[in-house]
Amino acid sequence: MAFKIHDVVRIKKLNKTGEVVEVLKADLYRVAVGTLLMSCKESELSPSQKATSKHADLRPPSQSNVISEKRTARSLERIDLHGMTVADAMHAFEDHLNKALIAGMDSFAVVHGHGTGRIHQALLNYLKSASVVRSFRVDDFNSGITHIYL
Repeated sequence: MAFKIHDVVRIKKLNKTGEVVEVLKADLYRVAVGTLLMSCKESELSPSQKATSKHADLRPPSQSNVISEKRTARSLERIDLHGMTVADAMHAFEDHLNKALIAGMDSFAVVHGHGTGRIHQALLNYLKSASVVRSFRVDDFNSGITHIYL
């Protein structure tokens, strides 16, 4: 089913309702979920029970919204956990992972440093059991960085 701008849709993997704000390609859409913009394939969407959008009379997003989304994606490319306790680092990592998933990212880097190695070990333990993580690897040139693939 093809969607059009202002259609209200359900994002299957998040079980959230959003609004189509831009048609990127025949099967790719930009969907607003609250203040968050994300790109979704048609197969990831289903029509929502809610018939029409409350914003149906508004224009599509401006170029500034698109630039803002690119800046947000860029800010999610890396997280630095230096100087944190293990508990704070893992909390920050989980928050970052959730934001990356919602933004539709496929990878990001975690800078955990060398130090005592406790943050790195806690991160590895978490990643081994995280079903949303496709794979991960320690950087070839800096063992204080781990690359995460979603």
